[in-house]
Amino acid sequence: MSSILKGHKRVGVNFQGIAHRDYQQLEAMLSPKKLFDVSESLSKSRMVKDPDELEAISKASRIVSGVVDEVPALVKDGMTEKALKAEIDHEMVTAGADSPSFESIVAFGENSALPHHSSGQRRLRRGDNVLVDVGARYNLYCSDLTRTFFFGRAATPQKEAYAKALEAQTRAIEAIREGVTGRAVHQIAADVIERSKFRGRFTHGLGHSLGLEVHDGPGLSATNPRRLKRNMVMTVEPGIYSPGEGGVRIEDDVVVTADSCRVLTTSAKALLEI
Repeated sequence: MSSILKGHKRVGVNFQGIAHRDYQQLEAMLSPKKLFDVSESLSKSRMVKDPDELEAISKASRIVSGVVDEVPALVKDGMTEKALKAEIDHEMVTAGADSPSFESIVAFGENSALPHHSSGQRRLRRGDNVLVDVGARYNLYCSDLTRTFFFGRAATPQKEAYAKALEAQTRAIEAIREGVTGRAVHQIAADVIERSKFRGRFTHGLGHSLGLEVHDGPGLSATNPRRLKRNMVMTVEPGIYSPGEGGVRIEDDVVVTADSCRVLTTSAKALLEI
């Protein structure tokens, strides 16, 4: 390292990826050189993917899509969220993933109204929403996919929420192309939900950048004015959440192209009653 840094008075460091104690040790080791933050520059450079990165993300997306299509066959009356989560994680690795790309989320019934629910001992009952938010990691790169199923016959409010979330996602995906802002795409999906009976029940950003990390930079949100560029990979995941009752989220991974986007995840999206 000393030969590489010879002649340089300043050293760039990713401040977001280093603990304070490690920073202090690095600062002492490199003294009198000054450290400066390059985290924003790194984040920007990671957002536009090269062909090898796109192939890895595409493979991760194919793996998770195939596994999620098998979820209905894994579901059993009375099983716990943790039990289904364990089966899904096992199936992903068996299908070729290096590992899950994040802590998998399985949420039954009222728990599906919590966007960041931690799977627990809640047992599956007839009439429940079954929300599965999982991702596969392949060659260091991540995928992220959410589907919502219904255990038994879906009630009218469940069907209506599902249809509206799917409409919001479809409209947003149709709007994605190079040059449009993340904020504009988010607003398209948000408007679909806000102009419906589900006003106020979409409570997070529409999506995030995807890459070496599952949240890998700015994405599609009300606070992101940056314009999309070709070969950025984003999630598109509108949700409708009714506290104490249940939630619906539908999520896919897309790569931005010049005049549209290509959807990488392929799991079926028609409303499914298990």
